[in-house]
Amino acid sequence: MTAAKDSTAQILLGLLARRETLADAVASISVERIEPLARLCRDCDVAPWIHAALDDRSAKSATCQALRVSLAPSRNKVRRDNLLMIARAEQTLDRLRGAGIVPIALKGLDLLHRVYASFDLRTADDVDLLVRATELPRALEILRADGWRIPSESSVAHFVRSSHHLPIDSPGEIPVAFELHWNLAQERRF
Repeated sequence: MTAAKDSTAQILLGLLARRETLADAVASISVERIEPLARLCRDCDVAPWIHAALDDRSAKSATCQALRVSLAPSRNKVRRDNLLMIARAEQTLDRLRGAGIVPIALKGLDLLHRVYASFDLRTADDVDLLVRATELPRALEILRADGWRIPSESSVAHFVRSSHHLPIDSPGEIPVAFELHWNLAQERRF
């Protein structure tokens, strides 16, 4: 790692550890180091959080504004992706509840409203829902009938034997990845 890259990583780590204020840390670096810092923020999946922190009134320096502008497209993408994910999750929860299956939202979806001040501060790659193992076949039947992309029956059987969740994709022009869990952890491996 080069000295400049190492220094950029140290700035980001300092921000994440909150050893110094974001505005002070960003204001102290040169303008030519903004893009490497922005790239590192995107690579480390913290661009939305850093962008939001730069909304603070104290972040008025040219470097703060340059970093904010550079991170804005990343946060906007997270905002759009999360809105679609939340909408699909609500539709799915309503559909399964209507059939008497009451899933529990896990991980990212649950954390968005419990931990973060805004739904667009965290990148979420998929929706994780926990159903009772006994309700899994019926849930899959309902979702398959609604046009979901679900693995073949032999693949489902393999996942049930060897895992604790099954990847499936919602219907629609832009599918949303879901993981349907029937256990919180894998009991055995293959």
